[in-house]
Amino acid sequence: MVVQTRRGLLPALALLFLLAMQYGTAQRLLAAPHAATANAPGSSSDHTLCTNPISTYVIKPGDTPKKVVTAAYPGSLVPWRKRWGFIKACNSAALTTAEGSSGKTSTHLLTAGVTLNVPGIPRITKAHDTTDDGNKLEDPALKHLCGCTAAIAVSAPSTWLDVVSAAYPELQPAAFAANILAMCNRRARFVEGSENKMLAAGQELRSICTTIGGKSFLDFLNDAHQQADKVKAELAASEATAAAAAPGDNTVTAAQTTCSINTALSNAAVRDVSLTNACPVYTNGCSGPSDILAYQQQLTPCCQAHDWCYSCAYKAGWTGSSGKANCDYLFWDNLYRACDFWYPNDILNRGACKTTADSMFTAVSLASYSYFNNNDVCPGDSWKLANTNFCFNPVYSLNSVVSYIKPGNGQGWGSWTNYAQCPLGSWMSGFSARVQSYQGIWKDDTSLNAVRASCSSRGGTQIATGLIPGGNGAGNFGDWSPYSTCPAGKHVIAIAMQVEGWQRTADDTAANTFLGLCSDYSTVLSHASPNFGSWSSWVYCPANTAVCAFKVRVEQASAADCTSLNDIEVACCAKD
Repeated sequence: MVVQTRRGLLPALALLFLLAMQYGTAQRLLAAPHAATANAPGSSSDHTLCTNPISTYVIKPGDTPKKVVTAAYPGSLVPWRKRWGFIKACNSAALTTAEGSSGKTSTHLLTAGVTLNVPGIPRITKAHDTTDDGNKLEDPALKHLCGCTAAIAVSAPSTWLDVVSAAYPELQPAAFAANILAMCNRRARFVEGSENKMLAAGQELRSICTTIGGKSFLDFLNDAHQQADKVKAELAASEATAAAAAPGDNTVTAAQTTCSINTALSNAAVRDVSLTNACPVYTNGCSGPSDILAYQQQLTPCCQAHDWCYSCAYKAGWTGSSGKANCDYLFWDNLYRACDFWYPNDILNRGACKTTADSMFTAVSLASYSYFNNNDVCPGDSWKLANTNFCFNPVYSLNSVVSYIKPGNGQGWGSWTNYAQCPLGSWMSGFSARVQSYQGIWKDDTSLNAVRASCSSRGGTQIATGLIPGGNGAGNFGDWSPYSTCPAGKHVIAIAMQVEGWQRTADDTAANTFLGLCSDYSTVLSHASPNFGSWSSWVYCPANTAVCAFKVRVEQASAADCTSLNDIEVACCAKD
């Protein structure tokens, strides 16, 4: 395998990793194995995007890679470097002739007369975006928050807060308004290398509304805080009565036919709860328009609790629109408690985390009542998670574990999380990764920060999604990739990882890319990455097993040279 370092790299070399990017498909461009044994990570083979090109393009005199992709994909929202990566992946032989050993920058001249196949690129969309113009947003909450005035022109590189302060100088809280602006503009363009923090000049942003339900932002938040305090007080007063009247003794029984839940593994504001596999799965992590904001990893356990509240709150007498509102207010209070839990001595991160909490609450409070469910089954001890005053990671009893495997090239900085586990009768069928893009020579890089998984049954029914290991949190840098998933009824049976070795006095990143091989021995799950380091070999689960749980080793942001995710270990469970 090739070892790639970034010390002294010109920005153009970052294009190498784009050839392996995947958008909306489970086929990895440069490593899509089709034999009974997958090709090694990083090797090339034919892939489906190249077999049916949408057109051809003949290189003209004076053409550069940027000119080629602009002509080949007119009007595409995909950045040109990524489009060029697709073309290069499908025209390696032709481009060897056309560009020699270079062709990696927008200004390099290509050899005229060479015919290129133009592969189709799966349309890139984000949840809650429409597919027509990149501005209109279909999330029901955002229709109350976005587009009340004329679009906002970005004339110079700016942060969200810069734009809000210039466009709405009197609007408070400004940081909250900046988050609303970000939610209204999920497809905004950013300055490359700015970690999606510096908006690129020359674009127009969808405006925001300066009131919510006829109230100023401050009045809306203050009134909601009062309601949240009222719900919290009522919940505290009723807890003893509800616990006495409900069945169960807060322990998990051995019988898997009964839903038993233990909420007393700790008394922390963010904790694991233990469930038998007869308990339902009502969680899908954080979703909706606020999922692009910071601190999603830290606040996901609160989203889990909120999901459960929407499904089982009727067990506590919370029904109808008032029941939904109670779940939303409790969610907000739990988010604040989680921010205090994660950042007890870090006032800046704690304050920013709570601003994200304000935005997440606003989004759910304005969302449709149809998301609230008054009639889920909620068997046995489900009442214990109906309206908790803490955030939690649901930990189900494992399937029959046959073995534990690791890629073998992980680094040793940081500590291990707890396992994130698929419920009994399901196995990992997809994942999403949080990755920090290359930050440049003068900034600290972390690359792969976190992984979250989805699980499905033998027949392909999705059982759980958004599963994230609990324990010590995970890296908070970068953006979540879309889920990469196996075909229906297929599950992850092998893993590989790209890891950068110790750089001594230079910047370390540790894990960069995580791959999963599906049980069709053809589909490789992957994600974009800065592509530093060398690959492990594929490590396989034993026959008739698949991945059912995983944990990660994470170095926290407080480290002088933070590396975030360092290593991963998965459990392989029987499928018989």
